Amino acid sequence: MKNHPFFKLFLCYKPRQASGNSFRLKNNAKETLLEEFDLEQATPDNILRDAKIGLNYKDDNGLEKQVELRLVSFYHQEKNKAYYFISNLFELPAEQIAMLYKKRWEIELLFKKIKQNFPLQYFYRDNKNAIQIQIWSTLIALLLITVMKKKLTKSSIQ
Repeated sequence: MKNHPFFKLFLCYKPRQASGNSFRLKNNAKETLLEEFDLEQATPDNILRDAKIGLNYKDDNGLEKQVELRLVSFYHQEKNKAYYFISNLFELPAEQIAMLYKKRWEIELLFKKIKQNFPLQYFYRDNKNAIQIQIWSTLIALLLITVMKKKLTKSSIQ
């Protein structure tokens, strides 16, 4: 793991404070409903549900424990499909939890593109500045490729 390029990147950036997470709930998850939250009047129609749930898990010692999480159900109209997001962020509106996951997914797709087109086998230097330069160069190259693809697609259509 220490030789993985992103491991060195994370050594440079230590989180300043604990942050929240938003994930999709797996289909086979066995959650327990703890509390149903009322949806505010201004909540969009595609937010179906907002609730506090408990998910059971086993800790490192094999003891059964439960974590309290927030469940937000979101209906995607174009795909005609419901998505279920879990989060540890209870203070944000339900719509924002769904949008956080959407943005997180866009970042995942960006990293997938980077890994496919620019396999970072190693970083050229171990200092923060060198790693930033290599990553920014990769992002700029990816942006240029994306712009060129769009221009070529437009010119072939016309």
